[in-house]
Amino acid sequence: MEQEVSAFLEKQTASRTLFESMEYSFSSGGKRLRPRLLFALLQGYDKELDRDARLTAGAIEMLHTATLIHDDLPEMDNDELRRGKPTNHIAYSPAVALLAGDGLMLAAIQILGKTALSAEVKAELMTLLSIFGGIGGVAAGQTLDKLAEGHEITFEALKEIHEYKTGALFRFVFAAGGLLANRPAQRKLLNETALHLGLAFQIRDDLLDVIGSEAVLGKAVGKDEKLAKATYPHYFGVEKSITMLHEELEKVMQSLRCLEADGFDSTQLQRIIQQLELVQKE
Repeated sequence: MEQEVSAFLEKQTASRTLFESMEYSFSSGGKRLRPRLLFALLQGYDKELDRDARLTAGAIEMLHTATLIHDDLPEMDNDELRRGKPTNHIAYSPAVALLAGDGLMLAAIQILGKTALSAEVKAELMTLLSIFGGIGGVAAGQTLDKLAEGHEITFEALKEIHEYKTGALFRFVFAAGGLLANRPAQRKLLNETALHLGLAFQIRDDLLDVIGSEAVLGKAVGKDEKLAKATYPHYFGVEKSITMLHEELEKVMQSLRCLEADGFDSTQLQRIIQQLELVQKE
């Protein structure tokens, strides 16, 4: 997947500097959680991890990388470290980083057009990616997140931020899995699973900003408190947030059991989900 995306970006990008900036962030490592989830979903449906699967996973990771580049900008969270390396705007410039993020977002849709999927499935994937990555997802969530800085908000508003900011891309992953595996009847259940998993991931991310370490995470910790961000530890404390994390993960497991009743093998997904369970001081 990484090799195909890098080759695509190098071939399609008219500016060498823009390509290098995009490649710098895309190839900087990371958990690759969203592609791994897509592959685990397809394996659960006994679907081959073919080039269409790889390009779809690549589109997800390109868009995710773009959101990280933009999130690190001085006008956003002003981070200087990402995955143990200087952030894109430090390595290049804020202007180039902004354009690299823009380029990756649009290239994510473009690369879906390179799949051999039917025109109908391609169109739906492109539409969903633009919705969940844009004004119906991440972009809206990031806006709500910025507006909430320094303010006390309701629990409902906190959930709304994270359902858009973080949960949207998880929803795309599970929707894409259902489309590639041709399981339209499970679309609603897959969406519910993604919502719970996205919320669990965000709670965990909030916790790691409090109890994690820069050496392990590859980025600065304690930033949420400095920026007065709306987080679960801020509202509920660490212990309660850990409890809430495990409650959301249990809801994910319940959803997987429902999927299993319809012939889905959740073995690979469970392995990934279990990696999110342990939250402790490094």
